[in-house]
Formats: sequence, C-alpha cells, structure tokens
Amino acid sequence: MFRLTYFEYSWDVVEPLSYFATYSTGLAALGYYLMTRQSFDYPTASERVYSKEFYKRAAKRGFDVESYNQLSRLKYSLKHDLERLRDPLAQHLPATRLASLESELAKMYLTNIPKYHPEKKQN
Repeated sequence: MFRLTYFEYSWDVVEPLSYFATYSTGLAALGYYLMTRQSFDYPTASERVYSKEFYKRAAKRGFDVESYNQLSRLKYSLKHDLERLRDPLAQHLPATRLASLESELAKMYLTNIPKYHPEKKQN
C-alpha cells in the first residue's frame, strides 16, 4: 500500500481502492455472520472449514465419528483421573499424611528395585 501510494500512484488513486477493499471485507464479514451466526475471525472460520471437511471425509470413508468422540472423552477423563490420583496435593490431605505418603513411596521404590541374579551356566 505504501509503495502504491507514494511511488507508483498518488493518494487520489489509492484511496478509493483501499475504501472499496475495506468496504467489501466488511460486507463479506456481515454475509459470513448472517449465514453461520459466528464471528468472522480466523480461528473460528478455520475451525469451521476444518470440521466441515473432516465430517465430509469421515462420512465418505465410513469413519464413525461419534464413537471416536466417545473414546476421546473417555481417554481425557481417564488421563485427568490418573493425574489427580498421582498428585497427593490434589486430594487435599493434611501435611502429616503427605509426609507419610512420601516415606511410603520411598520405601516401595527401594524394595521394588530388581536385584541382579546372574544365571548359572548349564553344562
């Protein structure tokens, strides 16, 4: 825009072009909103295009999207539960219990270290 304004043409030529470009973008955004009831910003529009294309390709290939979504939700909930169970602070336990849990964990770790037993050669 800068080059067109100051080097190639004058402002008298570039001003109407920039006005119509801005005006047409506003009309396109209004049309998009009236059709989709979503705001016209890049993340929303790209998500809409991606999901529309995804569902079209999934139907074409016979992919069951509903069961995939259920499995994804199950995976997320299990992962969340495991993270919550691994973190004793999330269980809101008293500090004394947390200290005993830490010592119990250390004992379990030390007792579960596999010991090296060399195998005897059979002749």
